[in-house]
Amino acid sequence: MAIPINKLVGMTPELEAKLKEQGIHDSDQLLDASRTPSDRKALAKHCGVTARAILGLADRADLARIHGVGGVLSDLLEHIKVKTVSDLAKERPDHLHHVLEELIEKKKIKLVGRVASLEMVKDWIKQAKAMEKVL
Repeated sequence: MAIPINKLVGMTPELEAKLKEQGIHDSDQLLDASRTPSDRKALAKHCGVTARAILGLADRADLARIHGVGGVLSDLLEHIKVKTVSDLAKERPDHLHHVLEELIEKKKIKLVGRVASLEMVKDWIKQAKAMEKVL
């Protein structure tokens, strides 16, 4: 599910403007433009950032393809070192669910409208395992 690039953690207004100059307005377009190291290097040069910074944004865009992962939940996953679809695919649902619940409680995070249930986490992992590798 494509999201606007300005919703990706780490996006700055300056970087967003540079990406839009390249016709990149959403997460799917960012993924398409940053598939290979040479793509990321060229994009980074245009934007005045490192290829590593572009890869970080591309990883977040890749996670956005998982239905139900976005916003605060995506930030929480990144906080516990689940930064890519591949990382998510390797997780055990019960463990990931437990770690997320602990983090939410520890940080006193209020999730509006949804809580990451065990069934939701199982679905994320199932989606991640079924997804085509992009990066």
